[in-house]
Order: sequence, then structure tokens, then C-alpha cells
Amino acid sequence: MTDAIKKFIFNNWQYKLGALLTALGLWFYVASEQNLSVVISAPVQFDSFPSDMQIINKVANSADIELTGRRDIVNNINKKEVKVIISLKGSKEGKNNYRITPMNIKSIPRGLDIRNVTPYQIEIELQQSKRTDGSR
Repeated sequence: MTDAIKKFIFNNWQYKLGALLTALGLWFYVASEQNLSVVISAPVQFDSFPSDMQIINKVANSADIELTGRRDIVNNINKKEVKVIISLKGSKEGKNNYRITPMNIKSIPRGLDIRNVTPYQIEIELQQSKRTDGSR
């Protein structure tokens, strides 16, 4: 019986060792490709700001964005390019609430998912600008 086991183990040992090394290499590759999560603080920018309005409340100037994806993609994010852009087109005087959606977040590489955004909503209070030319 022991001769059969020795023959089983040592017969074609080069092929068996090659298969073992290949399996270990594949395991390390798959283990390194696991998903990773990262939080990026992105600046909030406003687009289409009404020229006759001004912001009168304190507004968050950044949002924390939690991203998940493959480790190689997450590690190569250019964090300075990620921005939250909110369009103020059609804003009215008074309080305006804007929800931050994935459509507002720019420069996220493909293959990453947005898991969470804090704050998820921004409140902007607008009022008519005072004119200095005397007309109103």
C-alpha cells in the first residue's frame, strides 16, 4: 500500500509541482483583485448660478463620497479630479434643496460604484442681489 502512495505522489512529480505553482499563482491573483472601498472628499461646485441671486446661508463646500470597486481601479483614482457639480438653473428665491445623485459626481472611473454620499442633500437659500445702480 505504501508503494502505491509513493508512486502516486512521486510519479510525474514535475507536472504536479507545476500545477501546484499555477494554482498558487492564480489564487494570489484573485486575492489581489478583491473589491476595495475608499472615501473621497470632493469639492461641491455650482453650475448655472443665477446672476441676479446670492447665497445667504452657509453651504457645504465638500461632500464625502464612498466608492467601491476593484483594488487596481480604486488605487489609481485621481482624487483631485472628482467633483460634485450642482446645477442651479431654474432656482427660485428662498430655500432650494438639491439631492446629490451619481449624475452630479464627475470624474469617477468606470468600474467603481458609488456606495454613499454625505451629505446626500444640500440646502441653498437664495435671495435677490441688491443692485447698486438704484433701479429695482
